[in-house]
Amino acid sequence: MSGEQYSIRVIRMPRQTPQRVARYATIFRQLRLQALRESVESFTERYDEAAARPLSQWEDAIANKNGLIHIGFGLPVARVADMPADSVEEQEDWIAEHGVPLGMAINTGPVPREHFLCPRGSRIPSTRSDDEEVRIHSNMLYVVAGLRGSRNRGVLFEALTLDRDRWILDVLTSVRVDPPPVARFRGTARAGQNQEKLIDFYVDAGWYVAGTMTWRQSVLAEEGEEGVRAAEARGDDMERVSVVVEKIMTVAHLERQVVRNQRRLAGFGKQNRRGKARL
Repeated sequence: MSGEQYSIRVIRMPRQTPQRVARYATIFRQLRLQALRESVESFTERYDEAAARPLSQWEDAIANKNGLIHIGFGLPVARVADMPADSVEEQEDWIAEHGVPLGMAINTGPVPREHFLCPRGSRIPSTRSDDEEVRIHSNMLYVVAGLRGSRNRGVLFEALTLDRDRWILDVLTSVRVDPPPVARFRGTARAGQNQEKLIDFYVDAGWYVAGTMTWRQSVLAEEGEEGVRAAEARGDDMERVSVVVEKIMTVAHLERQVVRNQRRLAGFGKQNRRGKARL
């Protein structure tokens, strides 16, 4: 990866046909397993558990996802001119075949208020009705280790954020109420050596700290009682504390953020053409 120039492209995992779902499930599995190897402490799931899951379960995760899985690919700059121009579907499949998976983001929602993961004693409770607030769990943001510390990590992050924000804009404006609902994102900075860095990353990106929850509460919310029993059996510290972060977005905020991200990505593109930014 080092020294090679890439054009960053983001694809929302397709659900149109079983054939496309099966094709992208392999890529999804590859990135998820890589994330579990590199960031063991950040997830409730363990590598060996995920590796043992049949491909059909990864296909189900894409086909039935309540939300979106976004995959960021690095397409070698020398190959960009070869990309077909017939349809978006053909372009996406070509990028998936010739590009390098560099990261992904997973967002789950809209989530009904009674099912929204909420820290006990939250200083910012979710009190609006479902037609006033669209609630989304920010489940995962992962960038391959080889990209971290690189200027182009920012390119991938901006591209993933731009695609997410466009999706959320579509969700908010599709709800026929006036005024449109706000979007509330909620994520978790897991306990561990990277927690402070994660919190700083979220705060710098405009999120705020909403409260805390134990590992037991996190596992219970994501995997239920069976997940708690499995975590206890493998010896997890069930009382370690995770920090819950949130971000509120309105339609106007999202529209402005989309324009800002487009400008930033255009600026990154100019730097790449001058040969100053490489992966």
